[in-house]
This record gives sequence, structure tokens and C-alpha cells, in this order.
Amino acid sequence: MSARDNILNRLRAVEVAEVQKPEIALKAIRFEDRVSHFADMVKAVGGEVAELQGSLLETLVTLGVDTENLVSSLKELKDKALNPDSVADVHELGGNYTAVACGRVAVAENGAVWVPVEGRRRAHLFACQHLVLVVSKSAVVDTMHDAMKLVSLDDIAYGAFISGPSKTADIEQALVMGAHGAMRATIILTE
Repeated sequence: MSARDNILNRLRAVEVAEVQKPEIALKAIRFEDRVSHFADMVKAVGGEVAELQGSLLETLVTLGVDTENLVSSLKELKDKALNPDSVADVHELGGNYTAVACGRVAVAENGAVWVPVEGRRRAHLFACQHLVLVVSKSAVVDTMHDAMKLVSLDDIAYGAFISGPSKTADIEQALVMGAHGAMRATIILTE
């Protein structure tokens, strides 16, 4: 018998008493006003929050969005926005545009929004100057645990949780907005 086999046999012969796993009672975070807390968290991560006032296009104008450079597959904007699936490469868009997309779930604990991408293109969400996400107040949940129960990739090819504009603090611990994505992010809350 080799030394290796001898060691392994000796390890296998050791009887270890079974230890019961402790029961841990987790009490999930619950917010008294989820929507308000969600808005506070979006602002804390550098984003903006607005409520839908009239049509989506009217709300965008009120927010000072350049409506001449919209990229979106939302039906409400089909006459005003370029559909991202109509371009072969996101670089054709030039980067100086506002992407508007629909979020399905919003998370109060961290200000993140689940954005499913149903079309072929998704890079437009990350290469824009301004990202606008439209999400219903009824879609705001307390925690990421709650959100993950509602998220599925079964009917889509891609989805992402997005929280505020792009930011990094890698260089000398200085916060830089828009380092590798949108410089501005706005969440429009609907009823």
C-alpha cells in the first residue's frame, strides 16, 4: 500500500460526530413605505426619480430629456424613438442619446431595477448618456430576495439589475460618474 492510500484509509476510518445545523430565523427587511425608500436609494446612488405626468413623452420633456435622440423599443415612443433592433451595431448610435426602457421589478433596499431586454440589442442601455427606466410603483419590492422570486429569464434572452448611473471610485478613491455607462439615470414611477 502506498503512503497516499494509507493516509486516505486512515482519514476514512475516523468517525466524526454529526453536528446539527443551527436554525437561523431570518427576518427580512420590510419598509413602511417601499416606494419612498426606493426613491431615496436611487438618489443615494446618483440617480433621479420622477413620477409620470401625462404621457411618457410629456414627462421626458418636463425632465429636460433631449427627445430628438431617443432610443427605445417601448410602444409609447415608437413614433419618436429609434428602435435599438434597427441598428446593426450600437456604435452607430454615437453614444449621445437617451435610452428609455421598462423595468419589471424595483428593489427598495438598494434602488436597483430589473430590466429585461426582449429585443436583440441590449448594449444601448449601457452605451447611452442618459438612461431612463419606467417602472410601476406596484412593482417595488422590499429586498433583492423578494425581487429574485419575481425574476425569470425563461421568456427573455437577457436582463440586468441596474442601479443609478455608471460610477467608479477606483482611481484615487475619487467618484467618477459615467465612467463606463450612462452619466445620468432617471427612474420614472407610474401608477
